[in-house]
Amino acid sequence: VEAPWPPELATKTIYLRNICRNPRGKLRWAVGVDEIGRTVIGGFSDSAPHWLVAGTTGSGKTTALLTVAYQLTQDPQARLVLLDGKGGASLAPLANAPNVLGPIATSVEEARAALRWVWGELQRRYASLAQGDGDLGPGLCVIMDEFQEFAEDPYVAELLRRIVLSGRAAKVHCLLSTQHPTIKAFGGQSAIKRNLPGRLALRVLDGRASEVVIGASVPRADALTGAGDAYVVTTRIHRVQVAMVGREDWDALPRTEPEIPSWGDYHSDLGAIPEPRWSYSPAEVACGLVAAYQGWGRVRLLSLLQRIGAGAGSIRADRLLSLGRATLSALSELGYELCQASYIKNQLGG
Repeated sequence: VEAPWPPELATKTIYLRNICRNPRGKLRWAVGVDEIGRTVIGGFSDSAPHWLVAGTTGSGKTTALLTVAYQLTQDPQARLVLLDGKGGASLAPLANAPNVLGPIATSVEEARAALRWVWGELQRRYASLAQGDGDLGPGLCVIMDEFQEFAEDPYVAELLRRIVLSGRAAKVHCLLSTQHPTIKAFGGQSAIKRNLPGRLALRVLDGRASEVVIGASVPRADALTGAGDAYVVTTRIHRVQVAMVGREDWDALPRTEPEIPSWGDYHSDLGAIPEPRWSYSPAEVACGLVAAYQGWGRVRLLSLLQRIGAGAGSIRADRLLSLGRATLSALSELGYELCQASYIKNQLGG
């Protein structure tokens, strides 16, 4: 049973420098401290390639977002693209910080251009993978505060959808933040929400918003006390007090001119955005669908692909598994349910 902390037991001010003297690196960060004083670590990984941060006014959402971004600015394996739906007010402390690639996008036009650049970089990385080059360089981290302000634009919503669907294998990650975690906030793109498995849930207004950010009916984020009281949701759920970065730490952060002075122009035609060009045999598609239905991981899918002589590598198996999961999700949204894996086999001719 979850309950608010009694005032005499609550600790609302925990500085990052006191719990984590050095950034963890490898696209990981210290979130805060749990009930018994342990530091809780989050990060971009195969199981959580993208994150959603949500919390209403006074919940500590902006502080949490800045704490994550501050640590990524000191991670040699990270490069940041920043978009701020509050006109730059939230992410201003990160301007010209290390690892920040370009200017903070604060308008829809700038968001379009920045995400179009990210999409182009993602395409370049896929081309390198197709040529057998596994060295993709640092992870590319897209951080968007109040992303719903941008996602109302169809072009931004479509680019964001494609990035979260295709980003993991190319080491392109998203951390999206909002005060209002509703289905509408995702610009009508339910695929975006489904592909944000990492969650940092601060206090929200009601049970419906809690279910969107937690991904389940319990625990209830609307029962949190605010000011950094949060749940971290990955493969487990942790109750944490989010750490904050002190003013002196921000003042000591070195500043440098961004590598990309301007995000440039964007293509106004959605059809001009190319999809990654991969071709699959019907047998490979069937294997990906069966693996998704059975809840298998990449290793077991690879074994199945080898048994049918497909000879797929890890990257191709990842894509087939993602395709299978997306297909099952789409069928579910249309009201269809697969009752047994043999049905798939029969429908695809064995």
